[in-house]
Amino acid sequence: MLDKAGEDALRVILDHYDDNEELHAAGSTTAFPAYMRLSVGATLEKLKASGLLGCYGVFLGASWSVYLTPNALTYFEDKEHYMERNRPMFQKLPSNAEVLLDEILNAENAAQLLRDKFASCTSKQDAALRAIIKDLRIKGYINPQWADNVPFFVEITNSARTYAEQKAEYERQQNAAATTTYSTSENSISGSNVVFGNVANSNLSKAARQKVFVSYARKDKDYKDELCQHLKAARIKWWDDTHIKAGDKWDVEIKRALARAKIAILMVSANFFASDYIWDEEYPNLLAAAEEEGATILWVPVSTCFYKDTDIAKYQAVTDPNKPLAKRGDAERDDVYTDLVRRIKELLKALPKT
Repeated sequence: MLDKAGEDALRVILDHYDDNEELHAAGSTTAFPAYMRLSVGATLEKLKASGLLGCYGVFLGASWSVYLTPNALTYFEDKEHYMERNRPMFQKLPSNAEVLLDEILNAENAAQLLRDKFASCTSKQDAALRAIIKDLRIKGYINPQWADNVPFFVEITNSARTYAEQKAEYERQQNAAATTTYSTSENSISGSNVVFGNVANSNLSKAARQKVFVSYARKDKDYKDELCQHLKAARIKWWDDTHIKAGDKWDVEIKRALARAKIAILMVSANFFASDYIWDEEYPNLLAAAEEEGATILWVPVSTCFYKDTDIAKYQAVTDPNKPLAKRGDAERDDVYTDLVRRIKELLKALPKT
């Protein structure tokens, strides 16, 4: 699968291909998006390495010539078929992404809608808007094309156009699952195996959510380790990605832990929101568990960031976001962790025994 630059370049090349038998295309480097014009040669080399170009040439940085392979002609069609075969049944969006998707679907010109939003954004709102657009793209709802750091075209997929119907069906099945009793254990789960989003939630009754899940960015590991020392001292069992054993499939293990999370501790920072895996997998699934299954979100401000423009602002921080951990000394951070541990123990005490 190509990255964004590779796909943008391939679209340009295919636009210049005139169905000749030699599979030849050529044009000016100005045909490529502005962001890649200084690296056209490197981008074409990646296309060749991916088996989509037979050979290519870039001449004085002003023009290019390529010979396509048959795979290049069907790349986007093949990708769409692959995505359809491997797309989860439904990818529920956070509320802010749902609002933006609805606006895009109802806009006469979706790209112009987004350009207008960017034009009126503050720097924090700009970062939040880009994150939402990225979420919609990764989940297969839109495919924006960018120029000068703003969208000039937005492809809207069939999944986006049927989002409301998919969500209604998802909620119907969730309600049906809530009335069914499932037998669960640590190593085996019986019941109908319906997967929504990225976590198999329908196998797990609400009572099965008993775990403490810690979500953090690798760059904030020192703060996470401080917190976990307090959890360990209080004999509170928790899960984070350091519990994955050698040989385990890390993605499967994280999703299994997400599905069992009753208390989610989010170590929130710019690093947290910048993590693709957190943003695409952990964050939306934990928020959905809070909204639909009664999981508790406890978020710890690690450093100053744009949290006010995200759904996490709906939840009470465990300490003042204006004075995050990064602005506190050792003793003050210990106070924050101690208060958090006390809150977690109260929540765990209230859980039904299993």
